[in-house]
Amino acid sequence: DTCPRPVSPGFIEVYEEEALVKCLGYQLYKEFVNNIDISKSTLIKEDSDLKWDKLLNGTEYTNQSGELVFWKGIRWKSRDTYNKSFLADYVYYNYEKSNDDDRVGIGNVKQEGNNSTVVSKTPKVIAAWRRFFAAVQGGGIEPSFVQNKHGVGIDWYGSNNQKTLYGFINDMNNISANTYPNFKPHSFYNANQFGI
Repeated sequence: DTCPRPVSPGFIEVYEEEALVKCLGYQLYKEFVNNIDISKSTLIKEDSDLKWDKLLNGTEYTNQSGELVFWKGIRWKSRDTYNKSFLADYVYYNYEKSNDDDRVGIGNVKQEGNNSTVVSKTPKVIAAWRRFFAAVQGGGIEPSFVQNKHGVGIDWYGSNNQKTLYGFINDMNNISANTYPNFKPHSFYNANQFGI
């Protein structure tokens, strides 16, 4: 059987949680999921603070510099339906990483097909990672979250008024320090198909 294995719901849940814990920090992640109600169209409990809806579903706001900016949300709409999320790119990246080899009785093997050409999935996998990285931390034309031995911050070398996750949370905490006080982000590294 040379068909790829289907992604199990458990696999998706594991990597969605891992991504959110890394992006938000464990305490903020727990606060966020405690405000989720899957029976609601917004997925947010009716009595929850508006900040959870803004985090999940996006918002437009004026930042401290007086610019009108927007955050797409952890999930966002395409053609009036919520069907996009940086979490999907994170899950896909990890699925392909875990599905690179097959385990058989003699160990791990790579499948080879007769009358076929093996092509690299690397460009698609790296494209998914780069979309995830751009939506969460930034890079390229968006402000980017940076972390080094001197501390953490936002690099504002360019902007198209669309905020990254880290930029949005940073803005909200600059407007009101108690918006997302338990934000403990992970610093991700971007990737390319050459492994550098």
